[in-house]
Amino acid sequence: MFAVLKPFIFPSEDAIKFAIKLSIAAGLALFIAFCLDLNQPQWAAATAVIVAQPHSGMVVSKGLARLVGTLMGTVIALVVTALFSQTPWLFILALSLGLMICTAASTVIRSAWSYSFVLAGYTTAIIVLPDVFKPLSIFDYAIARCTEICLGIICSSAVFAILWPVKVFHGLIVEASNIWQAGLTSACMTLKGESVNEDLLNSLAKIVAIDAQREHALFEGGDGRNRAKAIQNMCHDILALLRAARGFSRQIRFLTKEDREQLQPWINDCIETLTKPTYKSLNVLAKRLREKDHLDRPLPQQDIIARLEMVIQCAIFAGLDLASVRAGKLKRKAKTSYLSAHRDYSLGLFFGLRSGLAFLILSVFWMIFGWPISEASGSLMMVAVICSMFANKENAAQISMGFLRGTCYAVVVSFVVSQLILPSWSGFPLLWLGIGIPLFISSLGMVKPAITGTCTVFSINLLMLCRPTNHGFQSTEMFINQSLAMPLGIIAAILAFHLVKINTSYWQGKYMLGAMLKDLRKLTQSSIKGAETWFGGRMADRLVLLARHRSIMAENAEKRWYDALHIMDLGDEILNLRTSLAKQITLQVSLDTYLDTLEKVFEREPNEMSVDRLNRASVRLKTIIREKSLDTRGVLAISAIMQIQQVWSAWYQEQKVQQEDEYGIA
Repeated sequence: MFAVLKPFIFPSEDAIKFAIKLSIAAGLALFIAFCLDLNQPQWAAATAVIVAQPHSGMVVSKGLARLVGTLMGTVIALVVTALFSQTPWLFILALSLGLMICTAASTVIRSAWSYSFVLAGYTTAIIVLPDVFKPLSIFDYAIARCTEICLGIICSSAVFAILWPVKVFHGLIVEASNIWQAGLTSACMTLKGESVNEDLLNSLAKIVAIDAQREHALFEGGDGRNRAKAIQNMCHDILALLRAARGFSRQIRFLTKEDREQLQPWINDCIETLTKPTYKSLNVLAKRLREKDHLDRPLPQQDIIARLEMVIQCAIFAGLDLASVRAGKLKRKAKTSYLSAHRDYSLGLFFGLRSGLAFLILSVFWMIFGWPISEASGSLMMVAVICSMFANKENAAQISMGFLRGTCYAVVVSFVVSQLILPSWSGFPLLWLGIGIPLFISSLGMVKPAITGTCTVFSINLLMLCRPTNHGFQSTEMFINQSLAMPLGIIAAILAFHLVKINTSYWQGKYMLGAMLKDLRKLTQSSIKGAETWFGGRMADRLVLLARHRSIMAENAEKRWYDALHIMDLGDEILNLRTSLAKQITLQVSLDTYLDTLEKVFEREPNEMSVDRLNRASVRLKTIIREKSLDTRGVLAISAIMQIQQVWSAWYQEQKVQQEDEYGIA
């Protein structure tokens, strides 16, 4: 109990500053709304609470996303009302369809702008439902809503930018340093020949997380944009570093014992330099690895030296990117392509259907039983809000329970404030004193991740239930109706989440395999420019997503995890092969023929026939390369072909063993 109350009794300095800023922003938005005599000024104050974030850049980005979502929802509301206001059943169906599409889009889009579709989903319901039987006033209502929301965004952004501003880049610098160190540590362990699956996962998770935060730094001036670009470069280079190290570990298995002994001093130098890296030591080692003396070595040794040089070069680039993040000035030209995230369209469709179905069922209940709209609108809006925000979450029901707790707390406090205290007070200062004190207290808990959701919901619903206006407060009868309707809507959404659910880990793993094989096929035919970024970004995201489910369904998720590792290794070697032979004009026809064969082989998981087909094509291409090109590029190309053969064959053998374990002799 004390642990729950501790953030409110003994708040941290950051929590107090955040609560002061939020209270000022909400109070300022409400005061201006009163001065402008807006219809429902509580929406301005509630918006200021919703977009409030610890960092000023995050406030601006979330505010812009909310503004875009509000405009989208307004357009949908006007279109639906204009077309179906006279046909109630089609009207309900259109609202459900709009909510479904917005939920699906917010699931598929993996960026900060997905919040726009969340907003669009429930903004439509917020605008339409209160005046559903007054279609002529919908336009005025929509304009009022947009005005109030824009006011809240402006006030919150201004206050958080001026008063104790906390920039996103402070946290990004720390995270970038951690990513660089984690990448170098993983590369060192790989060069040593140690198992690095967990370290690889840790590095990939950090890359995916910081790439998502990078978008917020774009709203923090010129230095912020430079840091965002530097982080974009760094994510690219750390991924390249991890892939180069894995390529080295695969290729060194083909060396003889004598070759390994001759190369061990170079491997040790690389490990030592990566353990205690400096810009000077990395450049000196890279220069030594590029010396012409290595051309006298046997071809297998040349290949290993070339791969070690790739590892060191990627570490140098990543170090320059880290320096750019710290200084806020680019030391290298920014990449033009961003990391691409995995998009699960089938899962997005399912979550969208669940969201639309929950809203549709409660709407049908309202229509059949003739529930007065003044009482039903609160429940319908809450279903829309909960479904838009949480229907695409794996633990939607659990999150919604926190939403329900916050709403119940807000009902009790807002009744005391709006029905017992404020009616006897007059003037805006006393009004804000009555609402601002509980708002300030709840804001103290919004910086604690464990209770952020509950405190945020409490703050929003406190303002919505008190409904302060220039003309007084809502009646006790209306307050009771809304207080009963809001929890009822949340409970209806929770029931829908429990009744309509899917085994996300199994579904996601099954769908991902097809998506990853599709990307492999695309990698053989698409332009090589930017391919490294989109393929590496998607694979990093998928490995992180699959890792979440390893503890939930260990056997299947573990299999999908290793399948994803094999596909990532195959993609890396295809990129190495195409890069090595990109300028070999005499080999382009043979390379295209080989890539066409790979495209057909990657249509499904490995089997005996596809392994044989790949081996025959690989032998032909290696023979042609040896006849026409024996330089370093040709050596790297032959090495990449051998790796493709080895990884595909190893994947087939793993599946064969697994099938024998599952089915036995049969």
